[in-house]
Amino acid sequence: MKEVSEMNIYEKMSCIENELDDIGKDMTVGKGNNQYKAVGEATVLRAIKPLEEKYRIKSLPIKREVLDQQCFIEKLDTYTKRLFFIRIKTTFKFINLDNIKEIEYIESLGDGTDPLDKASGKAQTYSDKFALLKAYKAVTGEDTDNTHSLYYEETPKNPKLNNGKIQGNNEAETMDNVWKNETIKQKEMLDKSFAKAVNIPYASKVKEIVCKSMGWKNWDTDFAITSKADMLNIPQKCKNEIEKLKAIDNSGL
Repeated sequence: MKEVSEMNIYEKMSCIENELDDIGKDMTVGKGNNQYKAVGEATVLRAIKPLEEKYRIKSLPIKREVLDQQCFIEKLDTYTKRLFFIRIKTTFKFINLDNIKEIEYIESLGDGTDPLDKASGKAQTYSDKFALLKAYKAVTGEDTDNTHSLYYEETPKNPKLNNGKIQGNNEAETMDNVWKNETIKQKEMLDKSFAKAVNIPYASKVKEIVCKSMGWKNWDTDFAITSKADMLNIPQKCKNEIEKLKAIDNSGL
């Protein structure tokens, strides 16, 4: 048998495939009629990482592309259900560390749903672990992917569908619109906080500094079109800048 350093990338990946034990599905996803068994990301990594180290293969995600994203809203009698959905395509790169010119790529899809902010993380995790599982033909036991999952446990009667969005008595809106609405609420909250901070005359300075750090030209217009990720950072940036200004003021500089 060749030394590991003499193998090409396909020989190394084949050795990993042959030595990889079956990976059992160790977690339960969903509930009720939507419940199914799945293999966790940690279980996949614990099984594959030692073999990649042994055969000197480096694998990592190098590109992600959002193929679809939606927000489904169902208004019921006493409350509203909201579910974010995102589909991501991940490109995984496999590198032979003994000859870094030898590279292989695998693409994998991942779907994620969540009522709050974890949909994208779930989609990334799903696509990452399945890129590894399929690259090394890992056996995970019974194929529960053939089991159909309902959208909701309580399915609306006679829903009208249009391009996959529930309509009729329910509403559907894009994820971008939801983020935009949340951004407006966030800005209103910060502006009110500045207005109430009568003993801290830093509002205009903080806005100016945050705009500069975010690369904005105008607090009002650029705030309204910021991304969700940037939006979540704004309150902390404001807090940090206020603390800096207070410290300078207290120091007498």
